[in-house]
Amino acid sequence: MRIYGKEMNEGEVAGLYAEALEIQQVQEAKTTLNLKNGAMVCDNLSLPLSSGACSIVWESDNTKALENDGTVHFQDKSVSVKLTAVIKSGSYSETIEFELTVPTASEAKGEKYRTRLSIPAYISEDLQKEVDGQEIVWSCVPEGLIASDGKVTRPSKDTDATVTATIADAEITKNVKVMAEGGQVLSYVIQGGNLYENTGDLLASSDSRRSDALFLATKTTEEESYTELNKGKAVVYVKWDGDQKSNPDNQMGSPILFRKADGSLAAAASGNNNKNGIYVWDTQNNMAFANERFLTLADAGTKVQNPSVIYDSMSGGYKIFWQDQNDKTYVSLMTDLKNGTVPEQTVETVYNKEIVSGVLPSNAVKNEASVFEASASEYEAIIKKYGNVYNTEVETVNIEAKPGESVELPETVKASYSDGSTKNLGVVWDEEELKALDSGKEGVYEVTGTVQQDAYTYPFIEERADPHVFYNEDDGYYYATGSYYEENMTAPSCAQSYRKLDIRRAKTIEGLKTAKEHYILESETGDRWGGFIWAPEFHKINGTWYCLVGAHDFGTSGVPANINWNSAH
Repeated sequence: MRIYGKEMNEGEVAGLYAEALEIQQVQEAKTTLNLKNGAMVCDNLSLPLSSGACSIVWESDNTKALENDGTVHFQDKSVSVKLTAVIKSGSYSETIEFELTVPTASEAKGEKYRTRLSIPAYISEDLQKEVDGQEIVWSCVPEGLIASDGKVTRPSKDTDATVTATIADAEITKNVKVMAEGGQVLSYVIQGGNLYENTGDLLASSDSRRSDALFLATKTTEEESYTELNKGKAVVYVKWDGDQKSNPDNQMGSPILFRKADGSLAAAASGNNNKNGIYVWDTQNNMAFANERFLTLADAGTKVQNPSVIYDSMSGGYKIFWQDQNDKTYVSLMTDLKNGTVPEQTVETVYNKEIVSGVLPSNAVKNEASVFEASASEYEAIIKKYGNVYNTEVETVNIEAKPGESVELPETVKASYSDGSTKNLGVVWDEEELKALDSGKEGVYEVTGTVQQDAYTYPFIEERADPHVFYNEDDGYYYATGSYYEENMTAPSCAQSYRKLDIRRAKTIEGLKTAKEHYILESETGDRWGGFIWAPEFHKINGTWYCLVGAHDFGTSGVPANINWNSAH
């Protein structure tokens, strides 16, 4: 907006209008130029000399490679060119600069395969054998990592390499990293179950946010069966966004693992194979998944299914392969995977989701499972984060004493575990070896000890979700409670589940496993709270014990006499 300090005549107003119109025309002409900074020029450019009422004058700073009229001359080496456009309407003009690259002739021929040829920046699987019906001949420096047919031999450590793909008279060379062999990581969703029919996973209903989450399992190349990680529970879920009925597809379909541009691991999944994009998560240093976002790949109504993601050195960005509900397959090119990024290009391509082999966990949905070929360090990090924790070392105690001095051994020693944690544990020293220790005589003595480390079976107490265990200093007992449901969940006993509040106690934690349960509350007719009692906890507040528990509110009229407990759940 301009503010003038005088009254203008008709001619002055007309002049201002003409000036504004020229600015508008130039701005509109700018939007018609489809060149992009950083683009590779692989053919002569068709440069417009006008747009609407505007003239456009082009100027190249390297006419040997790219003439002012857009004619390309390929050089022995790829070169950078600054192409300037001056857009003018009347007396007003603007200048736009484009930083372009003119490749070698061979590179230009290879650029036409940009969308259909993939050269992952991080290689852990065999490379494609053909593109557009033409055979690809591969070579690699150092030799021995990639055969001419694309078969990959994994090295003992991650190795930088230069690979070349030769397709007819086109030759494409890229720098990559070939990943050391580690193991196979299976990503999958589970079949789920029905709590009230006693089928499948009783705490993860079929086709729900609990069953359609990221589950992981691992095996080495020598093993046949996959071992569940995280005790068979999901490692990440889609964030809650409204209830299941209003947002039924806010859950995972066909989850995968992949490597980002910086080499770190990430996860992706479709929206229940029923939405028009994919969910993406990064990993933190401890291999936890975070920073969820949803990236739209297609128009509304298109179902993006069975995705696969790579960071591709061929395109210098991410390639997301997917299929739609009509079994057509596509690749979407993305500059990055930040929230809000949309594909710069999506084209049909040949893509077949690989069929997973080996013995999968019994509840895995095989047609939505994928295998990630992890490097040695990636495999170790995943196992460390999500595998069963086990003891790796107990510190050795070394004590030096002069003859005649008393020797006191420590009551605890430090134990180290596979997840990197440590804990001081009690130790019982061998009495006979202690007696043999003669403090008055020089020498080296060895005394062994038994570390006092409790181990509990899993599951510890069956048929009790949402567990809460606490110790009561008043009576010296351990107590345990949890959401109650019948061991036999088939009708009609399923109607009794989540209607009771129970508690058990024992002098030791191990004793809780077989301790007798006592029921201290059960939903009855007339009760205000009931029908679905879950996740109880006991806490002593200001000297008084309280039980905090979730429950359905039947209002002041209470539970009706004719209640159908199945529907009340």
